[in-house]
Amino acid sequence: MKYKHLELICFDLVNKKHRTPTRIFLAYRPPSTNDLAVSYLYQLIECPNTYQNKSFVNIITGHLNLPKIDWYQLFSPGAAPRF
Repeated sequence: MKYKHLELICFDLVNKKHRTPTRIFLAYRPPSTNDLAVSYLYQLIECPNTYQNKSFVNIITGHLNLPKIDWYQLFSPGAAPRF
């Protein structure tokens, strides 16, 4: 199990009234900033890409502990070039 160390829950919501089900990924990222944390973040992105269902609405939410991101300006000081 490649993603067993991630703090991530995935579940499907199915409603008989709506035709399109929803898959929700609820994630937690610990508040560390070392190289292991960067690897963790990449796997946290990769996992939903692997397990998404193209016939569902897919939602990723949770607490990602990214305090330096300015969400209004969509800016992060010292952002990694790969992001």
